[in-house]
Amino acid sequence: MVTMTDRMTRAATLKSAPARLLRNSALAIAGHIPGVPAKLARLLAELDNR
Repeated sequence: MVTMTDRMTRAATLKSAPARLLRNSALAIAGHIPGVPAKLARLLAELDNR
């Protein structure tokens, strides 16, 4: 759980403009793929971690 939290924090706080653009573009594309938004929501909410 700590590892995932660290990864998500790093992704959310990127300082490099190209890295932010890549992150935002990837998330925008992933949001249009069936099933991916629900999977991302579960991953971000850490509902599958025990």
